[in-house]
Amino acid sequence: MTQSHNRNFGQSASRLLITMGDPAGIGPEIICKALSGKELNPSARYGVVGITDVLFSTAERMGKRVKFRSVAAPEEVFLPGGDDVAVLEPGGLKTSHWEPGIAQAATGEIAFRCITTAIDVALAGQCDAVVTAPICKESLHKAGHGEYAGHTEIFTRLTGAKSTALMLISGKFRVVHVTNHVALRDTGGMIDRQRVLDVIRLMSDALTRIDGKPPRIAVASYNPHAGESGLFGREEIEEIGPAVREAQQGGIEVTGPFPPDSLFPQMLGGRYDGIVAMYHDQGHIAFKMHCFQYSPDLQEWAEVAGVNVTLGLPIIRTSVAHGTAFDLVGTGKASERSLLDAICTARILAERRG
Repeated sequence: MTQSHNRNFGQSASRLLITMGDPAGIGPEIICKALSGKELNPSARYGVVGITDVLFSTAERMGKRVKFRSVAAPEEVFLPGGDDVAVLEPGGLKTSHWEPGIAQAATGEIAFRCITTAIDVALAGQCDAVVTAPICKESLHKAGHGEYAGHTEIFTRLTGAKSTALMLISGKFRVVHVTNHVALRDTGGMIDRQRVLDVIRLMSDALTRIDGKPPRIAVASYNPHAGESGLFGREEIEEIGPAVREAQQGGIEVTGPFPPDSLFPQMLGGRYDGIVAMYHDQGHIAFKMHCFQYSPDLQEWAEVAGVNVTLGLPIIRTSVAHGTAFDLVGTGKASERSLLDAICTARILAERRG
């Protein structure tokens, strides 16, 4: 880490805590890349929740100039001075063998304990935001944590949040989801007026903080052609439309529901500042078409950008918008772009909190 990243910090310096993610994936690699680069804002302080030996060996293998030191307590993570990065190791972890690049219980448990440790630190006010590296849901389940579908559900339950939503953001592309990690057949029963209204409000609050002004929000329909006046479904008439009108009465600049196939180009053209999608792939496919670039010549990912933000938590949590990429582990090809974006977004939200 360069000296400029550890200059004299004031009390207002944001304290950003990064979780290692699944150590069998690319989490340790992109953390080493991000922390050894020159794009980090020097006004913030950075720490990691993870396994020091894993991070140290990863940096050494990749030839990255970043030093890690283990600390015993959260209050030691963000002490100023020096060029190294403090690593807070989850307590109670048993040493176990694990293999890179595959789903397994051992790394699922490590990833889970990193997350819960970071949540405890954030709830105690000992950091200003949590940034998460990717985890493997299969590994999480193999470790005995099958009640959680992913990061969002873990953060929601363990922080006691009443209503949360997943928002993907990359520049002017912002989409938040009414339903998330559930079977598509189950989403219809989850599209209700109160839930849609809650998500509209969460997005409005978040984008107001990020942009410094109230956003213009469009709401996507659940059914094709926005239901065609009830011919293809009644969710738009009975649930989504009433939620939009109630949000409008509350002073939010929101319109819809509209067919989603034409909404995203309008947002990119500047007509809207954000879109509320009804289910996971409705928002994710459009987002990744815009933010992920696959090289036809190299036949591999050339760029993976974007940030996942969990709205509605009592703490700030951002994340990469991609998975563990087991196929890239050890190749040095994993991009740190999304992690850098997540760190930047976390810093902005922390600085503008309240």
